[in-house]
Amino acid sequence: QMMPLAIQKQGLKQALQSFTDKIDNQIIEIDLHTENLDERMDSDTESVLYRIIQECVNNTLKHANAKRLDISVIRDAEGISATIEDDGKGFEINNSKEGIGLKNIITRVSYLKGTVEVDSSPGNGTLVAIHVPLPL
Repeated sequence: QMMPLAIQKQGLKQALQSFTDKIDNQIIEIDLHTENLDERMDSDTESVLYRIIQECVNNTLKHANAKRLDISVIRDAEGISATIEDDGKGFEINNSKEGIGLKNIITRVSYLKGTVEVDSSPGNGTLVAIHVPLPL
């Protein structure tokens, strides 16, 4: 199983905090906001959500030339909503559907029966909005 050790030990909230803390804030400033993630979800859901956010962050670091990255992960009665937004160079969405990183994100969100929206344009940064319903 490919579950990060931090998720096994501490859950999604702490795993995300550990991941973002390891990124040099001289390269990019990251603001991580989480709500209602103290209660554990099933390990598969936590692991896939972690990988989705990790892929978004890695895409930002590789391609966006961003100075700031805002990550919000909120759990409510309907599920998990996550937004990952950067102030980078953005991209033309119609030309990037073939990117492996974006395909990985879409595939992982689909696996969780969720939705993903990507909003970006050259010069305007990128916003990835994800919603994953949680089992009742």
